[in-house]
Amino acid sequence: MVCCQKIILIKKKKNFISSDNIFDTLLKYEPEHILMKITEEEVKNHFIRTNQLNKFFSSNYLFKKLNKHSQFSISLINEKSKFKINGPI
Repeated sequence: MVCCQKIILIKKKKNFISSDNIFDTLLKYEPEHILMKITEEEVKNHFIRTNQLNKFFSSNYLFKKLNKHSQFSISLINEKSKFKINGPI
């Protein structure tokens, strides 16, 4: 009976592993693992997007007030929104 109680207690414990430990282990023993490749791609994409945003916000823009709407603004105003209506229509 004591043996069964120990088994139940062991099953209730939960072990948590940090993702840092997983990546450190993969880097040390399997640097070509698929998780390492995917992580590298995601980091590169993140830095590329961040760099593009920094360039965009650091640029100087000239804002000019127009007397009438520009052709570009008219196309945006007239663009139809695409959405699904959920209901009896």
